[in-house]
Amino acid sequence: MNSFTVRSWALALSLIGLALTAYKAYELGLPLTPRQNTEVWTLQAQVAFEGTGVPAKLSLFIPENTPGFMLLDEDFISSRYGLTIAKAG
Repeated sequence: MNSFTVRSWALALSLIGLALTAYKAYELGLPLTPRQNTEVWTLQAQVAFEGTGVPAKLSLFIPENTPGFMLLDEDFISSRYGLTIAKAG
């Protein structure tokens, strides 16, 4: 590879990295430095029940697009139980 090609790739990748960083900071509102604070919510739901010997079905509404909020991570734990996630629509 010649010098021009290497410099072109370096410039293109640098611009992509800067654009992604700006998007995270200005559009998503994520902090750029360790000392910056941002408001983060953690939501947990725990369900306990006693079975009566017949199959049980539980439905829990999970909002998807709430204005002003974004979903960063989502985990589901259902030890010894089945789990189905149905999308609305």
